Amino acid sequence: MKKSFLTFLLKCIIIISPFLILFVYYYLEDPFMVIHKYRNYDKSILVLNSNVVGWNTYLNHKDSLKYDSFIFGNSCTMAFKCSDWGKYLDANDHAIRLYCESENISAIYYKLNALDEGGANIKNILLVVDNSIFEQAAIQYGARRILTPEISNISNFEFQSTFIQAFFTPKYFVKYIDYKIFHKYRRGMSGIINPYKNTIDSVNCDFYSPLELEIEKKKEKYWTEDEGRFKITRETDIEQPEVINVREKSILEDIKVICQKHDTNIKVIITPNFYRQRFNTNDRTIIESIFGRSNVFDFSQIPEYSDKHYFYEKTHFRPILGELMLKQVYNNPIQSSN
Repeated sequence: MKKSFLTFLLKCIIIISPFLILFVYYYLEDPFMVIHKYRNYDKSILVLNSNVVGWNTYLNHKDSLKYDSFIFGNSCTMAFKCSDWGKYLDANDHAIRLYCESENISAIYYKLNALDEGGANIKNILLVVDNSIFEQAAIQYGARRILTPEISNISNFEFQSTFIQAFFTPKYFVKYIDYKIFHKYRRGMSGIINPYKNTIDSVNCDFYSPLELEIEKKKEKYWTEDEGRFKITRETDIEQPEVINVREKSILEDIKVICQKHDTNIKVIITPNFYRQRFNTNDRTIIESIFGRSNVFDFSQIPEYSDKHYFYEKTHFRPILGELMLKQVYNNPIQSSN
């Protein structure tokens, strides 16, 4: 009896699977963002792969806008808006942010190489780095991190199947259907469901954090009412461990080769962190030896830039700090080794 039931259940799954896939394909567009092409990727209720969003946004507008200025880095690049950076570029320059959460130096090189091979004019680069950029140099292939076929040279089938397989796991599918039906953001949906709308610019991928509205409303209470968010012991004389080894240095040198080819004006920003830990001196020396000391700005050396009012939480800092750093880089340069 048990065997017969399992056989019946398997037949039912086989029969309904094509209809389920067709239903999702035509009516639930979010999981098939890699098949469909959109002018605006900010309408999805799923947390999307930023590599895909950024690259397709670039492809959407590269012929009309002639992008020539690029921001690379992880999610901390949200503090550096193209609209702010543009104040320090030439009037006809067009910038775009090509970032990803948990970005690494290999992915940054792959994107830059794809731009180069695609004939882009790479006039300006803002390379935003911290320790995490170098800690894991291997290319990642999960649905949240995988690069597009144009960048990584993987097959289109492998690329699309990665997203489809991930979506049909209970972790994604059940929570997606739940939110799609009830429109309620529940506990455990973080990293899967995006309850906000219109937070990513459809032309340059600038990010507008909804937390700014919360800060405007709560003011000082934003940093005091949730002690667990900001109350930690912070040291001012802790240097982070070395993370740039032979492989990471080689990738940085490959990035430099492309920059030299295009006569690129590259600025490397080493970001401050909430924990007031200084970027490793040896690592910074390697970066300076490759890109030039005058092009490397180590803001982890400035304790004041770790003030909690500059941060949304212990990882991401606000655009007001990004603007302050850009001003230092372009108007009042600091010495990176201070």
